[in-house]
Parts: sequence; C-alpha cells; structure tokens
Amino acid sequence: MDVAAYDLLKKKYSLPDFSLLDSEFEISAIESDAFVLKNVCKKIGEKIERVISVIEKLIQPAAECYADFYEYKFFRNAERDALFVLFKELMHTHREILELELIEDEKAYAEFIKRVFVDWKEMKKSLLPVFSKLKSVWKETAEEKEKLEYLG
Repeated sequence: MDVAAYDLLKKKYSLPDFSLLDSEFEISAIESDAFVLKNVCKKIGEKIERVISVIEKLIQPAAECYADFYEYKFFRNAERDALFVLFKELMHTHREILELELIEDEKAYAEFIKRVFVDWKEMKKSLLPVFSKLKSVWKETAEEKEKLEYLG
C-alpha cells in the first residue's frame, strides 16, 4: 500500500499514523491502493479472526482436536467466562466489519478504524496473558495441573 494514499485519508479523517496501524495490523502488506480504508478494515478483520479462532477453542474445544482439548484443561471456568466476554467483543467487531462492507461508506470505515485502534490496545492487555498461558501449558502436563488444583 502506498503510504501517501493513506496519509491523505489520515489527514481527512484524523486517523492513526500509518506506522502504528502497520505494526498492529500489517497494513503495509495490502497490495492495492484502491479502497484504502476498506482494505485496512479487512486487515484488522484478519487479525481479529485469528484471535477469535483461538479463544473460541478455549471456550468450546473441538473434541477431535487433541491440542484444543489439552489447552482447554488449563483454563478454569472463571477464566473461560472472562474469555467469553472478550470473545463477544471481538465477534461484535468482526461483524461490524462485515456490515461496513455492505454500507461502503468511507467515513464509516474511518470511524471504525479510529475506534478499533484504541479498543485493540485494551483488548491486547487482556489477550497477552491468555496467549502467554497457552504457550506455557506446553511445558507442563495436564496431570500435574490437575494434581495442583486438587491440592490447592
């Protein structure tokens, strides 16, 4: 994506800096300079989809997938309840992108980008401990965790 094309829209709608959006949502990977804001929203949607996919498996793992079920065991009900709240927020955001694609309004895309950029920073604060825990569970065994829960 041509930074100059984005910068014109940035000025018009008071959007976040290109470099900040790029570091969060990899918008420099957008190949076309057409429909700049629509394509930025699509990149935001791609990242949100990846996160939704992981959280969804922690809330309701697929029985046929060992990795999903293994990770699920390491989260308590209260943690899954908190994840569901975050899941709902992410799903709302993702569905909003789909709605925007039907509306096709540049100003609406711009307002969405501004809001989600701020919201994403807060969501990341909630997501980072989850993903850190997911990484660490692969160094433990489920049996050890279950014993600790029973003793604790």
